[in-house]
Amino acid sequence: MEIYIGDKYRITSDPLNIMLEQKTIGKGEKNMGKVVWVNKGYYPNIETACLALLELRMNTSDARSIGELMQLVKDCSMSIVECVKGGTA
Repeated sequence: MEIYIGDKYRITSDPLNIMLEQKTIGKGEKNMGKVVWVNKGYYPNIETACLALLELRMNTSDARSIGELMQLVKDCSMSIVECVKGGTA
């Protein structure tokens, strides 16, 4: 499974876990300039992975007011819903 959420995150799986990954550009000698997916956590199901993504986005946002944070939550939630339903966001 690979579900892309926006251009920066994806949810993948192995036989035992659901993983949330963030896209970065490699800086080390081995991956210099290449796209590298960094694991942000392991989860028992898609629901908890999506909640973790929402929390990550809130914790790393530049929101300066409750209104901005609420808009971020709304936008992120809609993006997750669209991607999980099979669309792209």
